[in-house]
Amino acid sequence: GAFVRNCIRCGSPLREGYALRSADVHVHAMMIASSDSIFCSEVARPKAAICPNCGEVSFYIEDPAVLDKKTMW
Repeated sequence: GAFVRNCIRCGSPLREGYALRSADVHVHAMMIASSDSIFCSEVARPKAAICPNCGEVSFYIEDPAVLDKKTMW
C-alpha cells in the first residue's frame, strides 16, 4: 500500500501536501539548500503535513532520492 505519514505525537495519520509559505510578502518560499552559503543550490522544497488530531506539523520532501542526486557540501 501507499506510505502513510503518522504524527510523532499522537500517531494519527497526517494530512499531507501543504506548502510552507511566509506570512510576510517580502519573504519567498523556503527551500532545502546544499549549504548555508548564499551561493548554495536548491536541493528540494519542503512540504508540510498536519495532524488533524493534535495540530502537530511535520516537514518532508516528496522525493528523498534527490538527496542521492545532489552533492551535499
